[in-house]
Amino acid sequence: PYAGLSQRTRASGLECSRESVFSVTAQEYQAVPKIRTMLRSRPRFTAVLAFDETVAAVVEKVAQEEHMRVPQDLSIVCIQRKGAEPAYYSGPCVDFVEMGRQAVRMLLQPKMPPRHERIKAVWEQGRTIQAVK
Repeated sequence: PYAGLSQRTRASGLECSRESVFSVTAQEYQAVPKIRTMLRSRPRFTAVLAFDETVAAVVEKVAQEEHMRVPQDLSIVCIQRKGAEPAYYSGPCVDFVEMGRQAVRMLLQPKMPPRHERIKAVWEQGRTIQAVK
């Protein structure tokens, strides 16, 4: 799955100087040490992609403890549920309820060959990203 993210990043014309994946749980006490290690690494990260709002909040908290300002020093992009109003984190909003409905339909009506379904995501411009200087 991470290879696809890297491929899309390059296809969009963005330069990827370093790729790092830090997998963390939503349990703050387990995530904090890994996030702190990531934020202390050199050269410094300028952006983090969090796969939910809980992890994004922990990243922001640890960044502040490390004297990093969001978004001036670190941008946080977060995949979030549709309807999370107002959007604090910048990132795509996905209708996870519709995703669940489509998954159930696919399980109840299997087709061959297997197919991929797309769920529309809408970008929400929150307050957690800034252009790199």
